[in-house]
Amino acid sequence: MKRPIALLAVSALALLAAPLDASAGPALRRGGKSVGTSTLNFSFDNTQALGLMRLSFFFDDGEHGLSWFGHMVGVGAAHNWFSGETPAQYEYDAKHYPRPGRVLTAHRSGCKTSCVLGIPKVPADKVLVLAGFLFESPDGSEHEIASIGVVPAPADGKIAVEFSDNTNFTFDATVQYALLPAADIVDGKPRSFTKTSSAKTGRVINKWNDRTGSPSPSLLHGFSARFKDGKAHALHRFSLSATSNKAALWMHGASASFDLFEATMSVAFTKY
Repeated sequence: MKRPIALLAVSALALLAAPLDASAGPALRRGGKSVGTSTLNFSFDNTQALGLMRLSFFFDDGEHGLSWFGHMVGVGAAHNWFSGETPAQYEYDAKHYPRPGRVLTAHRSGCKTSCVLGIPKVPADKVLVLAGFLFESPDGSEHEIASIGVVPAPADGKIAVEFSDNTNFTFDATVQYALLPAADIVDGKPRSFTKTSSAKTGRVINKWNDRTGSPSPSLLHGFSARFKDGKAHALHRFSLSATSNKAALWMHGASASFDLFEATMSVAFTKY
């Protein structure tokens, strides 16, 4: 089984579009349909600190286990994975907000259920936001999902990750992140919530009323989700999103009656 493109290969891709003026702050967005993996032209040259605003995947033909799952950026390209042993067509939508700075990367191989990626400790005057992540099964084997997460502890120099089907299989994890001035973030730190999904919608959603009507973008800091029955499930859709006053996470199969999961999300509301 051929493994997906490695991070170094993604980063080495030739610049296919003119660099964006990061100080202007328009959102960078790529989406469409793919089978297996997808690489698309993306206006990025790592003179920008990208904050992930949305990442959405869903299979067109039902539900599947996953071998590779995630979205990362390299020089001039964005790369997406939502794929099992037999790749099926899926739709995706990834959206970032750029600021001056750069994207940093943490990686660890040989994780089982969960592990911790070490990063330099983040000072109090900075806020970590996610730019991308990738979970991959080294042997290409396909797994249903019991839990998944990227949970930063920036002051401790750690990012905890989880990608589990409850069989203790081995996976490799990569997380891309950026650091923004705390002075640019409302409250100087992310806000978080924990909720249980609805059996009717297969999602959790939280709204902050004091942010209603704000024109400023909201960026993802971290997330985690675990099915309440403790079992692994094939997925039809997985989606993260942060808007001006809301954050939502979808994780479900193709059934009309969705299995319950508990999710935690943390969001950085910007002043941009």
